[in-house]
Amino acid sequence: MSKNPKNILLIGYNWPLTAVRLPHLLRRAGNHVDAVFPKGFTVGNSKYLNRCFWTPANRKSFIQELNKVLDRKEHDVFVLTDEAVLKSLSQEPDLTCLKKMGCLPLDPEKLQSLYDKVAFTKLAQKESWPVPESETFTTPEDAIEYGRSSLGFPFIVKGALGAGGASVQIFRSESDTRSISDSLKKNGRCALQRYITGDVGVTEAIYDRGKLIGMISSIKFRKRGGETSPSCSRKMVYHPKMAEVASRIGETFGYSGFFGFDWILEAATNEIKVIELHGRAPSGYNLGQRIEVNFGEIVKMIGSNAPDQILMKSEYHGSVYSIFPQYLQYFEGISWEKKWATFREDFPSTKNKKFYDIPDLTDLIVFKSYREKIRRAKQKQKREVKQRRKAS
Repeated sequence: MSKNPKNILLIGYNWPLTAVRLPHLLRRAGNHVDAVFPKGFTVGNSKYLNRCFWTPANRKSFIQELNKVLDRKEHDVFVLTDEAVLKSLSQEPDLTCLKKMGCLPLDPEKLQSLYDKVAFTKLAQKESWPVPESETFTTPEDAIEYGRSSLGFPFIVKGALGAGGASVQIFRSESDTRSISDSLKKNGRCALQRYITGDVGVTEAIYDRGKLIGMISSIKFRKRGGETSPSCSRKMVYHPKMAEVASRIGETFGYSGFFGFDWILEAATNEIKVIELHGRAPSGYNLGQRIEVNFGEIVKMIGSNAPDQILMKSEYHGSVYSIFPQYLQYFEGISWEKKWATFREDFPSTKNKKFYDIPDLTDLIVFKSYREKIRRAKQKQKREVKQRRKAS
């Protein structure tokens, strides 16, 4: 493996939990890590960043300032940390920033598929990727009618745009069709997908000009909401065909850097079905160092034509880790301030540290006492509410 540290530039516009963990992971491996973030983006104050180039909050000014940083030609790896910045850069008339970065394809169809579920569905069918049976529609009403009459229940309708499951709705029976979410209605364009029973997971990968050089995969072990919500704990998964699927996607896009995709491990066939692409870094790269896939070191291979391919070993299949700080959001019904106060009681060494400077906490075991305290706090809150109701 190449030992030459990289000059890495993190680029984020919306609040990305990805950006919380990457500076620590990349700096610890000896890389130089800068960032371009809007003013007020607290992660930009992390002690693990060498520099943060602050920009105005509006998108036009953000892109102008990003262009200036790119003109310095000081960085060789670029990491997008959220869909908003990907979409903004993809919609530049001349794709100026993306041309300078060279980490993504310049083909409009491919770029759109990285944040638009309708475009993804069409590209996946064109490339013959393993995906669930799918169709695209201009309205959710048309999609539901097709699902009801031709596909059969259950089925899923996904709005073209939206993150974190916000524009995804599952229709299990005729009664579910009576209520269409506002997000789906607002989107209009949508993709219909056959509902597949199985574990939903994500692959975090790193590429060098389209070649897969490192990868881990995991399923959602705990979620921060409903069935389609993001995960806060992961169970590692080894699948013999995962690298093949990841390689095909990388070759299509010519990726360089950190990218990923979501999939379902179909229970009936044990086959991987790709359901969404991430044209930015997903949030679980820090888990790799626990299973001998250190992305902070692997990134140094970019540009070196190294023959190595660092993949997760089968012996780690089934290992469970938390995603920090997302794990704290698993506990609903308790204020964010209370969660953090309780967390700091359990981990005194974090008392004077900002959450983005707390070293990785990935073992579920370390959260046991924290979970118990949160459970008791919720019970106490419920008792207090009942007492107030009785008193009134």
